Amino acid sequence: MTILYLFTNDRPVPTCRGGVLKPRSHDTSDWDSRDNQYLRVLVFDRSFPLVSSALRGSKDCIGLGFYIEENFKDEEGLFRFLVGRLLAAFEPLSIHSLSTLQRRASDDDNAPNSVVETLRYLGSLLSNVTSSDDTLPIVPLHTSFRDFVTNEEKSSIFYVDLRVAHRQLAHSCLSLLLDDLKFNICGLESSYLANKDVEDLESRIVKHLPPALSYACRFWDDHLEHLDFETDLFGKLQTLFEKKFMFWLEALSLMGDLGLASSALSSLSVWLASGEGVSIAVESTKRATTNSSDGSRFLEQS
Repeated sequence: MTILYLFTNDRPVPTCRGGVLKPRSHDTSDWDSRDNQYLRVLVFDRSFPLVSSALRGSKDCIGLGFYIEENFKDEEGLFRFLVGRLLAAFEPLSIHSLSTLQRRASDDDNAPNSVVETLRYLGSLLSNVTSSDDTLPIVPLHTSFRDFVTNEEKSSIFYVDLRVAHRQLAHSCLSLLLDDLKFNICGLESSYLANKDVEDLESRIVKHLPPALSYACRFWDDHLEHLDFETDLFGKLQTLFEKKFMFWLEALSLMGDLGLASSALSSLSVWLASGEGVSIAVESTKRATTNSSDGSRFLEQS
């Protein structure tokens, strides 16, 4: 485990909980190791401004891990929530897209503010989080950052469980599809024109199929591949196929990504098979995916 050490009155501070802090000698040669640099950035270099301020104001803080766990659970949890989504996403997400997806997960009207407030202190670790343009894609500036936060022994309280992040993204994507997909989503005047013949199709896509919705349309199934069967997700999928399936195909077609439908249905069939026997309704959805495959082949040929 990577250890973070604090010194009070020239003495090493002992641990309070969980082995986050342990007593050691005055040798701080490992403080500049990459893992410890990440810990220092996250805790002391304003990544968590409230935590940083509190720690600097108390010379006798005994346990960093204990202190953060007890006093800053919301900040710590939001960090894992947002960074997990950034790392689990199959293409870079922007602050705007993250806010949209978070709002679908939590029904939090303050989602954009909480996303910005958390990420803007991570400018030394993530790209574009300090920009005034909230549509720019965010990626880690160092590949080792992903390795650090996904290794529980190294990152401790900042550990990001990618399986949890995939589950959160799957739920957010499906909720977004259920809420926002609708018939003739781009408001085309005629259904007789091929997509390539619609002169202003690109501007319509930008307006009516924003990046978060586009991401949800294209990648919800990829997140399923990292998850076991669960009834909550199944319920959303069942509603999607019963009420919004053709709208989803329409959106893919408009974006030029209709070919993704076939692989999505295959991934869904595999995921459903992992929950065989848990619900009689599974069989009905399997039959729906078969019919859906016929629908996607029809659109590909049209």
